[in-house]
Amino acid sequence: MIINTEGTKRQCMYCGREIQVGRIDKIFCEDDCRINHHNAKKKANKMLLPKSAKAILDSLTNNYSILCKLNPEGKIVVPEKKMIQMGFDFEHLTNYHVTKKGDTYHYCFNQGYLKLSEGMVLLVTKDL
Repeated sequence: MIINTEGTKRQCMYCGREIQVGRIDKIFCEDDCRINHHNAKKKANKMLLPKSAKAILDSLTNNYSILCKLNPEGKIVVPEKKMIQMGFDFEHLTNYHVTKKGDTYHYCFNQGYLKLSEGMVLLVTKDL
């Protein structure tokens, strides 16, 4: 049993059970409680967002996931049609970069794309 400096028993911050073993500053009785606590906190923070912001955040998350799946090696050319079929939304991005040649790379976090001719898209990964 862990007893803090005041001589009282420690309780799990998530479920309230007594913390039996571990460091003196431990606040969760097990990993599941720690994970559930942080997931609930994230969910509560997301609930504070307006509906439109949630939709954009979901779209960005989906776009990032699609780009990662299509571009595991860091650079590839894919059909734009394939990205659309997977649910990619070209309206939502996090930033863009215009090269000296005038090409505009659009980014969703560190995953980027450049629209090429004939319905093809160059996917790139930017090193952070």
